[in-house]
Amino acid sequence: MTDSCNLRLVSALPAPDDQIQPWQNIDRIKAINRLNYLHFQGMPAFITLKHPEYRRILVLRAHAQPCRENQVDFLWEQPDAELGKYQFEHLLISDGLKLTQFKPEVIHIDDIRISLNIPSSCREIRSRGIRRHHCTGIRVQFIQNSALFDGDLEEFTPVAMRIRLRLQPPQTFMWINPETDATVILSAGDEVLYSGICRLLRQTIDQKKRSFVVEPVTQQIHRYQNRSYRSVRQQILPPPRAAFRHPLHGKNVSLEVIDLSGSGFSVREEEENSVLLPGLVIPGLELRLASGFSMSCLAQVVCRHRVEDEPGKVFVKCGLALLDMEMADHVRLISMLYQNRDQSWQLCHQVDMDELWDFFFETGFIYPQKYAFIQHDKETLKDTYAKLYTRSPEIARHFIYQEQGSIRGHMAMLRACENAWMIHHHAASKATAKRAGLMVLRQISHYVNDVHRLSSAHMNYVYCYYRPDNRFPKRVFGGVAQYIDNQQACSLDNFAYFHYIKKSQSIGDLPTDWLVEPATDSDLAELEGYYDAVSGGLMVTAFDLEPGQPKTSTLASAYAQLGLTLGRLRFAVRKNGRLKGLVLVNLADIGLNMSELTNGLKMVVLDPEDFSREVAQAVIARLGSHFDKQEIPVLVYPAEFAEQQMLPVEKHYTLWILDLQHLDAYFKFCESLLRQF
Repeated sequence: MTDSCNLRLVSALPAPDDQIQPWQNIDRIKAINRLNYLHFQGMPAFITLKHPEYRRILVLRAHAQPCRENQVDFLWEQPDAELGKYQFEHLLISDGLKLTQFKPEVIHIDDIRISLNIPSSCREIRSRGIRRHHCTGIRVQFIQNSALFDGDLEEFTPVAMRIRLRLQPPQTFMWINPETDATVILSAGDEVLYSGICRLLRQTIDQKKRSFVVEPVTQQIHRYQNRSYRSVRQQILPPPRAAFRHPLHGKNVSLEVIDLSGSGFSVREEEENSVLLPGLVIPGLELRLASGFSMSCLAQVVCRHRVEDEPGKVFVKCGLALLDMEMADHVRLISMLYQNRDQSWQLCHQVDMDELWDFFFETGFIYPQKYAFIQHDKETLKDTYAKLYTRSPEIARHFIYQEQGSIRGHMAMLRACENAWMIHHHAASKATAKRAGLMVLRQISHYVNDVHRLSSAHMNYVYCYYRPDNRFPKRVFGGVAQYIDNQQACSLDNFAYFHYIKKSQSIGDLPTDWLVEPATDSDLAELEGYYDAVSGGLMVTAFDLEPGQPKTSTLASAYAQLGLTLGRLRFAVRKNGRLKGLVLVNLADIGLNMSELTNGLKMVVLDPEDFSREVAQAVIARLGSHFDKQEIPVLVYPAEFAEQQMLPVEKHYTLWILDLQHLDAYFKFCESLLRQF
């Protein structure tokens, strides 16, 4: 008999005559209903045959035809001329958990069909503890010792899979070592749904195609680096539901969510019907809350544990990690979780703008000198903040701590670079300054911990500017940097700051041997080398100053959708063709940052030789033409250059940047610091 006949050894299925318990009898009507369900779903039954001479036992797939009376016809899945030579043994129907065994009378058997007379009763056997699920259209790649085999997924449970592999010359199944683990990859189209190390349990003996039963070697994966400080899981009442179309068998699944955080959740499964295997990626999973609020996400199963909640009653608890989610949905989710945890915490809630402006003035956050700088543009400023605080934009976050209905603390974040967010506008009322200031800092820290691993967040770094004479940020952010003591993890760089006022200063032209022109990748590479030598910090990477940056910015488009502006131009300053410095022209709306650190010039001096005060002022004057305003903020690095050239320095700023791969160290320091307050 040929391999194309899709024959199977009986060991590929549970043997019904084995002593498997428990079993019970079912009547003919119920058996006929099950056969008609198979026909309705297009699912096969399994018919066991025995060769009359060689006693070889085979199991073949066959498809039941509609049945109303006692007789039912089955069509062989792949006809074969020799089938008429075999003797019928019994018929099996499997629903993945139970087997129904029939021993009917054979009316007719040939190479196309077999006709059977259904008996008055059949035997139902509970054959396994977890239901098997039949699959179609799922590609398998089986990799062992550099050999790659292609095939299909036939069935799966959360603890094992049956795969069907094909040979491609010069492959042979002898290449597969049953004593060695292999990597199994499951995919649908171009989308990888699972990959994991599996051990081989058993296999059939077909020559061209062969079925293997494999089991994952672990019930837990490590999607991300292990962390001591994890997102806080909360139990929500009534429990949310996780609903999705299963990526392997295509059926709809709805599971109770046991606990939920901003970075993942756990669900409850009944063990016999469980469908989640660790490592499985689930696109389009929908989290549904009782309030009617729902959100779609990309999730991955990371662990599976059996839990005994009552004596003798076991369920399965599966943990899932969020891989990605629309940011608007994620903000709503985290905002709900924070409110559930502490009613005083508010993330991106609708804000009474009059109350917010009153808070900024009352706390001294907008002090007289700062107001003098922005007062001419107050109407533009109001419009900008209305967009940031009332339209839930993807480029901004605000955190508010309230007591008795009044704002007591405030902090905000702005996505000012492709993958870096600026922390700014930290303010607290004087009555509760210490507590409120710490609470909004705690909020923003928890938010960063919840969100930074999501691709849509674009959050690899967070940074802020603070004045070295400001005790609170120096103690927190400066203290973190000193505690980590690694510029590649958390860096500090000092800048001089002043304002260039157009027309009020007599500025000469650049000397003829000096040139200002758009920077090239070669200039950025030289900047990178210089900065690594003098600082070794994160500024070049976090601020998108590495060579090979894309010409267009998705970030600028996100601002434009709100009617806001964010842009950056890079200029090289040369003398006789030699690179002396780079200047970043940061263009943004007035007051996007109150100190205008997002709307001004940033000058980095690589070679101070011959780079005089007059040259610096001429460069600033030339590039100041990109701004409509009269007063232009200027940051100069290194700060010592501005001091040595006696530029009109007003104050200093320290740039603090944290690589979010090092959040554990940040939290560890903050935890020890908070104990001191």
